[in-house]
Amino acid sequence: MSSAVDPIRVAVALGAELRREGITVGVDRSRSFAEAAALSGDLYWAGRATLIGREEDIAVYDRVFHGLLDDRRPLEVEQEEAERRPGDDDGADPSEEEWETERVEASRLEALRRTAFETLTAEEVDVLARSLDRVARRVPRRRVRRRVSAPTGRLDLRRTVREMHRLGGEGVAPHFTAASTRPQPLTFFIDVSGSMRSAARALLLACSVFVRASGESEAFTFGTHLTRVTTPLRRGPLPDALTRAAAVVEDREGGTRIGDSLAELLALGGHGRSVRGSIVVIYSDGLETGDPALLAKQMERLDRLARRVVWLNPLSDGEDYEPLARGMQASLPFVDLFASGASLDSFERAIWLAVDAVSAPGQGLR
Repeated sequence: MSSAVDPIRVAVALGAELRREGITVGVDRSRSFAEAAALSGDLYWAGRATLIGREEDIAVYDRVFHGLLDDRRPLEVEQEEAERRPGDDDGADPSEEEWETERVEASRLEALRRTAFETLTAEEVDVLARSLDRVARRVPRRRVRRRVSAPTGRLDLRRTVREMHRLGGEGVAPHFTAASTRPQPLTFFIDVSGSMRSAARALLLACSVFVRASGESEAFTFGTHLTRVTTPLRRGPLPDALTRAAAVVEDREGGTRIGDSLAELLALGGHGRSVRGSIVVIYSDGLETGDPALLAKQMERLDRLARRVVWLNPLSDGEDYEPLARGMQASLPFVDLFASGASLDSFERAIWLAVDAVSAPGQGLR
């Protein structure tokens, strides 16, 4: 590492770029990176050891690191210009100012991510929307049986033997295959009835982040009937997309007919095809005003079509919560994962748990 590169400046810049790629890098990790880089003198391995927690994120880290720190020249030039700038002694160190700004912004965002949807103010929802709109979310993917050629991995015996025959057994390099992945479709089924009104806007924001990241995912709202909101959530700046979604939802703050809405979703010739092979995420308190028997029947159909069924109920965060509502009792036998999802953090954690379970064959959630 060049001595002209300030580890704090690198930590701020690299952390921001990684967050734009969908990798969570908090203030603690950035600080650990700056300390490790200062001690070891190696930016790359200091970042690999402190900023990355998942093996699948290494490729993204490599691309971001080399794109941002190509020969470290941009940061070195910026550092040298700052050192030559007059009047530095009169104020705070620019790197410390950037660090403090980054710390305050990251701390506020982390706090909002852990705050219950229903307690967020309109201003806080807008702050969260602006922050997430700058983040390029990575698309959830699942492992499939088909394998692809790779430089390392499992020996591709058939291809290797065929190559041996073609070359007469001389100068043959072994061929390998690796597991392949494909985008994992997500279908969001969001309750916008009266009992969920305080969480609805932030909730749509949370699912829209995933919908915007993949053309494979769909989003629907329901109260007394089904409304598809995929298109307004996917287009334009995130805060504006929420406004457009609210404009098409006509049954907000009304009753809750989950069974009837699911029947619309699964109806032949309707949107049932978007459910097949998808992870279906239902966000509702389960206060069904329709026929529980119809809901149980539709949940059974959904269970047969969907790859996983996730039910998120913000009421389950309470210590004394029991799923006594008629809708919950009718639905739970067909649910793979039941969780809270009361905040953005818990919402995303439940979705990635379901995606990881799909990616690991033979591992269920029940």
